[in-house]
Amino acid sequence: AVFLWDSGSSVGEISGMCKSINGCDYKQTRPFRIAAASEDYSVTFFEGPPFEYKTTIDEHTNFVNTVRYAPDGSVFISGGADGRAFIFDGKTGERLGELGLPRTAHRGAINAISFSPDSKEVLTASADKTCKIFNLDSYENPQCVVVFPMGRNLEDMQVGCLWQVDYLISVSLSGHINYLDRDNPSQPSRIIKGHNKAITALALTEDRSSAFTGNIEGQILKWDINNGQCEEMKGDWGHLNEIQDLQIKDGVLTSISLDETLRLATVESAEYNSDPMVLESQPRKVSVGPEGLSVVACLKQVYVLRDGEKVFTLKVDYETLSVAIHPRLTEVYVGTDRGIRVYNLDGDTLSESETMSKYFFGEHVLNFSPNGEYLASADNKNQVRILKLDSGNEYLGKGHSAKVNTIAWAPDSSRLATGSVDASIVIWNSEDLGDSITIRGAHGPRTDITGVAWLDDNTLISVGRQDCCIKKWKIHT
Repeated sequence: AVFLWDSGSSVGEISGMCKSINGCDYKQTRPFRIAAASEDYSVTFFEGPPFEYKTTIDEHTNFVNTVRYAPDGSVFISGGADGRAFIFDGKTGERLGELGLPRTAHRGAINAISFSPDSKEVLTASADKTCKIFNLDSYENPQCVVVFPMGRNLEDMQVGCLWQVDYLISVSLSGHINYLDRDNPSQPSRIIKGHNKAITALALTEDRSSAFTGNIEGQILKWDINNGQCEEMKGDWGHLNEIQDLQIKDGVLTSISLDETLRLATVESAEYNSDPMVLESQPRKVSVGPEGLSVVACLKQVYVLRDGEKVFTLKVDYETLSVAIHPRLTEVYVGTDRGIRVYNLDGDTLSESETMSKYFFGEHVLNFSPNGEYLASADNKNQVRILKLDSGNEYLGKGHSAKVNTIAWAPDSSRLATGSVDASIVIWNSEDLGDSITIRGAHGPRTDITGVAWLDDNTLISVGRQDCCIKKWKIHT
């Protein structure tokens, strides 16, 4: 249907195709027209308002992916999976020419088209991993004047483009946003990178200048907190499935994944520095300490590792959910479906000390305060608990309406932040959980918060699952 955006009134209908519409565009000068691109290999032309079917244009031999009008309305161009791009009269729909003759405009599918502001040139983006500029001085045989090679990998396919005043921008299949440089077409002047799949984990470097994030496909990125730029991990071996947890200690990044492996990487160079450590069951959480120490809670085992090598394995008859090493390195707390298990850590060996099951139910997040005085946990009842270790006093917080995914302590241990499936972040006072600040819809009303970390005592960063973004917050006291 065609309707007015401000009133919602109908001004016509779109019909005439026998398969899905891939794109459409509207002529913004009188007389008004609409052109629609379809998977039935056709472009359908409409006159109006009220808009009615006028004709079907059958020039393509494969799906028509995109159609765009020139800003002045003189012509529109269609681009298809056959690599061809046809020029049509903007008023009548009559064919005027084709881009790139005598060959096709691209050697792969054309996915996007964008005109220059003066309508004299057009930018195209293709699955052949190039973008091109065509001059439209002659509609009969417009020629390519600039080619932008974007790479050789599958992720370098170009899926979108935009000519915005003086800026030429394209989007790669990888999600990278490329600023094209007409004077140096071999290299984009700027590339904006980030996640295009759900973010599942966050870790802050010890100097708090950088952050690492992992996503549902196993990709890990390193971010510069100051400028928001990121880089991909280096090395031949990455994770093949969802990142479950990220932790940093002594310049080493430890990552675990649903591919049942643990990886170590150098923080400074963002480079994997060893082969994957294969685990015997699905890892849930990892906690790290000095001298290469890490403890991994897997579905049916708890591992102690040094420098990525297993030195102790504890088989368990319960389901592990989380793990935390006490800052004094004397104890390891394991969250389970039956409460919290406390283990003495003697060198590289674990021995059970006690089970805390009276008030704890399915503790899937555990985190000690930096000063070692408090243990914060989140259970399957959406509750946040703080246990003061020396006195045994407990504080209960009920600020979330869904599962809590993450807990982070402020450097001075006076506050902690929690992020939840309910899309909110709550800032708690460690001595009084009734004294809290709630940020609702922190990443949008339906976006899980999957990671939080403190840059200082009053500045917080967070990551959202569905929006694939990092946000920085100033927390006022």
